[in-house]
Amino acid sequence: MSRAETATIQLYENTRVRDELTDTAAEPLLLWGEALVVRLDAQFPDDEAFDAQYTHLRKLMIQINRFVGKRAADSPEEHAERWQRVMEHTDALGQPIAQDARDSFWARHESLSDLETITTLIALIDAEAAAAAQAEVTLSDPAAAPTDLGEPTSAETSTDLPDQTDPDTGENPDAS
Repeated sequence: MSRAETATIQLYENTRVRDELTDTAAEPLLLWGEALVVRLDAQFPDDEAFDAQYTHLRKLMIQINRFVGKRAADSPEEHAERWQRVMEHTDALGQPIAQDARDSFWARHESLSDLETITTLIALIDAEAAAAAQAEVTLSDPAAAPTDLGEPTSAETSTDLPDQTDPDTGENPDAS
């Protein structure tokens, strides 16, 4: 098993990266973590350097989990402290967020759902992995599937379909 696979399994098994979140809110965080582990594995061939970066990632994910999951129960001071810990870990991971983006996010984050807060944070931290995580969430979310598929095309309603006769019984299940 590769070190990226081992690290990914460890992320998914570590409840501290998701225990304050619903499954829906945790999913993009875990997908992002998984994608970043793969990138870190490719970027840091040295085991010691990879381990250091993986540790920063894990700690960042734990802090994001707590920042989002505990915001309703935290005092404003506790919540601000959690935000500072998230920022410290983005910097340590080498994914700093520009001060104007930090300020903009802080000003509006309380109006966001947990899922929106997670996906917005991921996008601020890492745009490349955020796009992949959002695509995965969209594909796995039945509510995101189109509900109005429009009128069937002539090809979809054509009666010139191949013969559906069962070769064993000689019966056509579509025939009335």
